[in-house]
Amino acid sequence: MPSSLYASLQQKIGDLKACFIVERHDISDYESNDHRKAVAFVLLASAELEAYVEERCKKAANEAFDRLDKNQPTTAGRGIVMWAIIRKSSEPHPFDLADVQLHRERFSEIRRSYVTSAAKSHGIDDKDFKALAYPLGFRPGDIPEQLFDLLKELSQDRNPAAHGPVNRAKRLTEPKEEWTRFSKILELLLVFDTRVEDLVKG
Repeated sequence: MPSSLYASLQQKIGDLKACFIVERHDISDYESNDHRKAVAFVLLASAELEAYVEERCKKAANEAFDRLDKNQPTTAGRGIVMWAIIRKSSEPHPFDLADVQLHRERFSEIRRSYVTSAAKSHGIDDKDFKALAYPLGFRPGDIPEQLFDLLKELSQDRNPAAHGPVNRAKRLTEPKEEWTRFSKILELLLVFDTRVEDLVKG
């Protein structure tokens, strides 16, 4: 079942579509303002996407550490502890999942470290997404590869739009194609959203 955060994201991006995506009969019928609205849609929908990923990961981390504090280690909790230990280590060293509870005195610090790293994310491309997802215990193959490709593509398109005017008309694409892209991202994100819950609880 989708999380409330995911349901909210769907609603918000749907509302943005209603406000900014114009559909006309032929590509030659579009006006400059239609394309400007499409750029606004990309920027605003991207901000909502970024906020969702950050909040979903922070919520998962907090739930995972609540369980660790009760001696109920889960995949997400163990994963974040391993992420923190390896991240601070100056050289490689062996690490066993059974060692997680040995770091109990650092749980609060590690929780804050991960939550802070999620809050510092600026834009969500494929690398940003992996940096937040993998510490939660995701494995290669858990998340559709197409999602990473779409996030990378979105980031490449969004950044120029965020820093200056973009002539969408020259790209010969219809505004509704931006909605098609976000619709696909939402579809693939549902896999992530559902899997997060499994990693937090098991």
